[in-house]
Amino acid sequence: MLGTPFLLQCGIWQGGVLSPFLFAIYLNDLIDKLRQSGFGLYVGSLFVGCILYADDIALLSCSCYGLQKLIDICYDYGVKWDIKFNPQKSQAATFGGNSPPVSVKVGDAALGWVSNVKYLGCYRGRKRK
Repeated sequence: MLGTPFLLQCGIWQGGVLSPFLFAIYLNDLIDKLRQSGFGLYVGSLFVGCILYADDIALLSCSCYGLQKLIDICYDYGVKWDIKFNPQKSQAATFGGNSPPVSVKVGDAALGWVSNVKYLGCYRGRKRK
């Protein structure tokens, strides 16, 4: 059974064969901005400060200051290109230590610190006591 056809006027078709490719092209400039910022995580000279799959983005930094800078770059890019980053679906986490007594924000909304993060169905973080 087929549903009722509808006209797609903006964005990309969820589940479409070309959708991941087109979304990657759409976000390529964001990745370049994050890489060129000098913030984020590096392994040697390789930038690994952002991991993207479809509409999921993980930002990695060795400092809260660097993480905030990466978030600000994403937020500004979103304002320019009409991409809304949802603070309620976003989290901040530390690995190998306690959550710092500072907040990181998406726009004006502070992110909550968590001890475990689920990304693409996989959990990462500290073991619960």
